[in-house]
Amino acid sequence: MKVTTIHSQSLFDIANQVHGNVDQAFAFALANNISVTDEIPAGTVLKVPTDVELQNKDISNYFKNKHLATHVVLPTHGELSPVNEGIGYMAIEIDFIVQ
Repeated sequence: MKVTTIHSQSLFDIANQVHGNVDQAFAFALANNISVTDEIPAGTVLKVPTDVELQNKDISNYFKNKHLATHVVLPTHGELSPVNEGIGYMAIEIDFIVQ
C-alpha cells in the first residue's frame, strides 16, 4: 500500500492519518529511508509499513471515511523568531540597570 502526501504534511501527520498513531512515523521513516524530521514535498508517494504493532483503527477509519488528511501549516516570515529582550540579551549598565 502507498500514500501520496499533500502540502505541509510530515511523517507524523501521515502516520496518524493512516495508522491512527503518530508513533508509527518512525516506521514510515524506516520504510521510506528518510528522517522523521525531513520536509516532504507535496505529491511524494510513500510506502505504508505493514509490520505495525500499534494501531488506533477508530482514528484511521475516521480519516478514511471522511476523506480527510492531516497537515500542519507553520508560520513563515519570522513569526517564530526570538524577541531580543530578557536576561539573555541584556548587558549590565546598558539594558540591565543594577540598583
